[in-house]
Amino acid sequence: MNIISIIFGSISIIYVVIIEIYVIYISKKWNRAQAVILKSEITNAKGDIECLESDIQYSYSIKGKKITNNKISPYNFSTSFEWIHKKLLKKYSINTEVSIYYCPNNPKRSYLDLKSYRLSVISSAIILGMLFIYLGLK
Repeated sequence: MNIISIIFGSISIIYVVIIEIYVIYISKKWNRAQAVILKSEITNAKGDIECLESDIQYSYSIKGKKITNNKISPYNFSTSFEWIHKKLLKKYSINTEVSIYYCPNNPKRSYLDLKSYRLSVISSAIILGMLFIYLGLK
């Protein structure tokens, strides 16, 4: 039995649970605002030419103050599968009006989409977690 693998696997699964609780909190407690997509493109992930990221910039106004952000979701996600990013960019093309979530206490803190990358991140973390637990029990 490898206790380190079991611990690492358990942490991966706990991470998913914590992120999901955070997403539920945001969806219930944060405010919504209308935003306009300013930039929508695929870029190389910082420090890794093999992985890609969606670079989507949007602008919204709160109490007359214009705010620009590029945070897509609570999940930080990069992948070498270009089709995943193309699908997201199709949904968020330039000049599209969208609804975003923003923190009422800090309106500069916002997310474009709480569901983007969700399935990929959750499934990856759970599979990785279960694999490490399995290897630890073996």
